[in-house]
Amino acid sequence: MAAAGAGRDVDAEGLPPGPWTPEQLAGAISQIGKNRSGIELRTVQLWFQDNQKGISAQNIRWLARIFGCGDTHATSEWQVALSAAQSRTTSKRREKRAASPTPETVVDRENRQTPDAINDVETPRGEAKNLALITDELFKGPSLTLPIIVWVCCGTLWFVAYAVGTHDITYRVSDSFPKQVGFFWSPSWIIGEMILLPMVLMSVSDTLKSWTGPSRNSLLSAINSSPQSWGRRLVEHSLAFKLILVVCTVGIFFLQWAGVYLLPLLDGETDSSMIDWLLVAIKRPDVISTPAAIMVSFLAFLYSGLLYWLYFSSLLLLYVVVSDFSDIVALRSYRELATVSDYEIGEHILLSLFRCAALGSLIALTIKVNAAYLLTDAATITKWFVHDAQYALGWHEEPWRFIHDDASPFFTSFLLLVLTCSVFMICAKRLLKSFVAADITGAYNALMRRQLSSTLIKMACVLGVLALGFGSAGRFYGFSIVVCISVVTGLWSLSWKPRISAEDAYGD
Repeated sequence: MAAAGAGRDVDAEGLPPGPWTPEQLAGAISQIGKNRSGIELRTVQLWFQDNQKGISAQNIRWLARIFGCGDTHATSEWQVALSAAQSRTTSKRREKRAASPTPETVVDRENRQTPDAINDVETPRGEAKNLALITDELFKGPSLTLPIIVWVCCGTLWFVAYAVGTHDITYRVSDSFPKQVGFFWSPSWIIGEMILLPMVLMSVSDTLKSWTGPSRNSLLSAINSSPQSWGRRLVEHSLAFKLILVVCTVGIFFLQWAGVYLLPLLDGETDSSMIDWLLVAIKRPDVISTPAAIMVSFLAFLYSGLLYWLYFSSLLLLYVVVSDFSDIVALRSYRELATVSDYEIGEHILLSLFRCAALGSLIALTIKVNAAYLLTDAATITKWFVHDAQYALGWHEEPWRFIHDDASPFFTSFLLLVLTCSVFMICAKRLLKSFVAADITGAYNALMRRQLSSTLIKMACVLGVLALGFGSAGRFYGFSIVVCISVVTGLWSLSWKPRISAEDAYGD
């Protein structure tokens, strides 16, 4: 049809002026109004050669419009005819290769893997399944499996706290008022670990299953080379998974429990003014004994170590997904092979990464707010927030005060926030680099460029607001207003949805 000049303007005798050249055909396709991304000349030149790639469905659509001269009925018929011809050509090539395989084809059959095979989780021969693969399988199970584990463990802790009487307990800071430090009043345990963390785990689980299933297969189907399998990529990060386990077991669980709880409970006194629902045994031995407090604190920090391991492992898995996506996109032979669906896959990963970063920042905020409250002279955490807002607005004459101004209890929450935001920035930068390098949709049209820039700016602003709320907690009068604004902003951002689709890029 290209040789006959189908679709070209005819002369006075009703004949086309000649066959299509690659330059003319590329120019005609780029002039189609709805084809805002255009097409590269190299792509059209390949159609005029004896190549094994064929023509994509989207480009068949543009050819049909050219050959049909813009007529709707003719375009539809041309699209059917061209698609059928493409299928026949593909079948003939397949039969020809099967009938007389060349040495190159045989080698290619032996070496090339299918997308499903590349996605297989493989264990090196003679090596037991390592922690990275076990963690991957744990997160790729049903989405509610990990949240249920968290809820069951926390429910057990609730029951234990209720049984020993520290679920709702006060102690006297001075002779004037009692201070509430019960387990049920702790936002870090109730909100952070019961609500926010399960949301992180479900998001990562869904992203991981989507990536290792249809999303990764979609990208692999468009390339000829065989990238590293998902299992091999996980094994490469085995050391990082092991380090996370060691840090959570030794650092977060054992050292923090022994230094902050075990030794003070054995001594019967503490240098810290941060008395919580476990250290309250020092102030209220009539409610909970020292042996009981040691046992409960051991269970609580064992549970806390498990939660931190799940959270840090989820961040590492997201980083591995981003690395895998970037490496596969980099294997594209020609820019025109990158499609809008690639962008949608990358944007889905980016949104999942952002949600986890926002939820992680909120978890860090609940930990700091809880620690700051325990250092103040407020009776309850709700009264502390109300008192702070009233004083900042001039509705209360007396300000709240710190019992002991010590920044050391904020160190854990600060590290959590920094690590979470750092992982997000590293991964977002790598995704952005992949989008630009692959030139998604062939010409990386202005619509997608604006959308990506707008999305990243909004994400950075939300994380900045959350970091501002974290930094302001307990640092000045009126902080409660800033914290509430940051929490509302963070929760609102969780409802964001992808806005770019194939229809946005190509039109109806």
